[in-house]
Amino acid sequence: MTGHDIAVMVVYGWSNLLFVYKYANRFTTNPWLWILGYSIFLVALLVLLWTDIVFKMSTGKRNAVFAISVVSIALFLYFIMSQFDPAQIRVGRFPALYDWLSRLLRGQFPYLSTTRPSGFPFLFVLALPFYMLGDLGFMQIFAFLIYALLIHARYGNQDANRYRALILLACAPVFLYEIVVRSDLFSNMVLVILFMFVLEGMLQNGSNARLLTAGFVAGLLLSTRGIVLLIFILYLGYSFRHTLYKGLVMLAGIFVGFVVTILPFALWDPHYFMTSGPLAIQTSYLPTSLLVCSIVVCMLLAIRARSLYHIYEYTAIILFAVVLAAFSLSVFTDGWEATIFRDRFDISYFCLCLPFILLLPAFGRTDTKRENWTIAFCCPGPRE
Repeated sequence: MTGHDIAVMVVYGWSNLLFVYKYANRFTTNPWLWILGYSIFLVALLVLLWTDIVFKMSTGKRNAVFAISVVSIALFLYFIMSQFDPAQIRVGRFPALYDWLSRLLRGQFPYLSTTRPSGFPFLFVLALPFYMLGDLGFMQIFAFLIYALLIHARYGNQDANRYRALILLACAPVFLYEIVVRSDLFSNMVLVILFMFVLEGMLQNGSNARLLTAGFVAGLLLSTRGIVLLIFILYLGYSFRHTLYKGLVMLAGIFVGFVVTILPFALWDPHYFMTSGPLAIQTSYLPTSLLVCSIVVCMLLAIRARSLYHIYEYTAIILFAVVLAAFSLSVFTDGWEATIFRDRFDISYFCLCLPFILLLPAFGRTDTKRENWTIAFCCPGPRE
């Protein structure tokens, strides 16, 4: 295990141990035993995953076992999800998603809700098909299947590493919480990563029309939550730093895609949308100085990056650092107990970096070639 991999696992461990600590307090008077138990489990799991004992199979068998594992985990996630009624839990983002969609379908202004939905409009559009299916939790199952495909694309030529990423995801309490409460953080980030993978293939020989279309899709994804802006500054800043004209074409598409989703609601109720809508709520999560600092850092990192692997690495760092900064600020102003147990801060935001960090570990091997991050069926052809 390299020092880089250890750093990734520290972030993974922090995010999940904090989650265990918070929710163990609701079921036991001694949460530290749960933390100790999960820590021992995590160390044992990592030791097992970093050995090749359980992975000594032929490539064909590994592919088959991987597919079976994905289906089995998806069924397991569905079983867990079905054991909980989100209407009874009343935490997470399910109430906001459900109420926003219900109000819209009744012809009512969706943001004028007691749940104070903070997502931009396209986030709810993504959830609409699963709302119509009768359970918003299916969105998380669908996102998991997409992510399994991304894991295969990332580690397809590294055999056992895809199993490691898959198992670490399935053993992450912060991810299982997303499933139980029908949240949307994980699925939101998975769709952003999928877009980045697909766009990487388009950038090989993208015409202006294709770039404009890709920009429009990026604008739709930006119309989910504001944190996506930092990801796109990193990714698009790196991708177009030597082709300014194409970057401007992409930027025009992003602007159109974002505005076309925002404008109908801004015109529907201009006063409320601007004072209490998603723009007001999301910008209140971070002090303006920290937000500006994050944007500047993303720009500098985009210039510094030497490979697409570095962009994913920097994205994971930025997402974790921004959430950790907001968490630390809450602890400083409101205290540890209020931040953790009185919901002054939503620690599930640490899930934002999870899909990125599990695509990072090289497990003893450095893989920084740009082509290795392209999904084969999106951009077939020779690789370096």
